[in-house]
Amino acid sequence: MLDKYPQIESFLQDLLKDLSSILGDNLLGVYLTGSLTNNAYIEGLSDIDVIVVVQSEIPESESQQLGEWGQKL
Repeated sequence: MLDKYPQIESFLQDLLKDLSSILGDNLLGVYLTGSLTNNAYIEGLSDIDVIVVVQSEIPESESQQLGEWGQKL
């Protein structure tokens, strides 16, 4: 599915690595959803939708790290 979009595949790999680094064992899964999953993605127009599932409430320190990380995107 992502073979047509190597930059997106690279972005998603980095996303998973960064989320794993910040959330550790609290991270249960990262799921791709939206236009990329139903062949409706339009390069340059569509966004990339993911659902991040955690085991328990995110502590304030990790929440702050996620906020800082998100500002870099």
